Amino acid sequence: MSKFIILGHENPDNDSIVSGYLLEKIMKQLGYDVEFIIPDEISEENIMLANYLGINPTKYQKPLPENPDDKYILVDHHERIVPGEIVAIIDHHPTEKEITCKHYQNERACSTSCIIARNFTRRLSLDDIKAACFSAMVDTAAFHSNKTTVSDYNWVQYMCKKFNFNYNEMLTMSMCPTDISDLNKASLNGLKKHNIENHSVASSFLHLQNPKENIDEINQMIEYLKTYIQEEGYDLFAFIVHDITNFKSTLYKIRENETEIVNYDEYTSRGTRIIPDLTEELKTKQKKKTTN
Repeated sequence: MSKFIILGHENPDNDSIVSGYLLEKIMKQLGYDVEFIIPDEISEENIMLANYLGINPTKYQKPLPENPDDKYILVDHHERIVPGEIVAIIDHHPTEKEITCKHYQNERACSTSCIIARNFTRRLSLDDIKAACFSAMVDTAAFHSNKTTVSDYNWVQYMCKKFNFNYNEMLTMSMCPTDISDLNKASLNGLKKHNIENHSVASSFLHLQNPKENIDEINQMIEYLKTYIQEEGYDLFAFIVHDITNFKSTLYKIRENETEIVNYDEYTSRGTRIIPDLTEELKTKQKKKTTN
């Protein structure tokens, strides 16, 4: 029988970690030979958030095996280069790409771990259910993000009441501000890479309690990212700053010689709004070039 490797995205966040942790546990109960592996560096913030849930994500850190017969399951993302066959994907990020693996589940949800937990609640412990609830809070900035779904919000509310989870404490923990003591490191917080209309794009984000007080630091990070995209060969860097006091977002579209600022009047999700907006913008520009 094939071995299954569960793999989250690069620069793993809380949802990626919790999703892999939960799915490994469920599949082991069902008798599969399965292993959750994190071959990437984990930020101190995401180690702290996982530790709050009683999960030690560093124990899953190891290189991917080189066995081409291994079967891969991707959680919380839908594309990654692996040494074996991708047989399943569970994700909640919208995409226009055609996915051809055998089992593909992509739902509009607060988090991928929420999708997994809602489908297999009876196989999970109370701590596991709490982890899924907390992951939904983290991934939606305590339900202020426009990626929040009513069904998941109601499910989390119900579970917290049913099992006496400390809802207010979890909400507070989920809004952890980004550590910006190291500006270069902070500028790459939550780094993701995107290929949009043949453009190489990267994105990252910050959670700040009052971004206006950190404008000097933000400007320094933007200058660093201008150098970064030249060195790494990116066409565009989407640098997102979330105001977690007023729940608004600012997007800095950074190119080598210019920075465009877009302000949003709500906490705006990278996956459900910002990257789709950039995709549409780059599509339009590509059409104009072709027409001309």
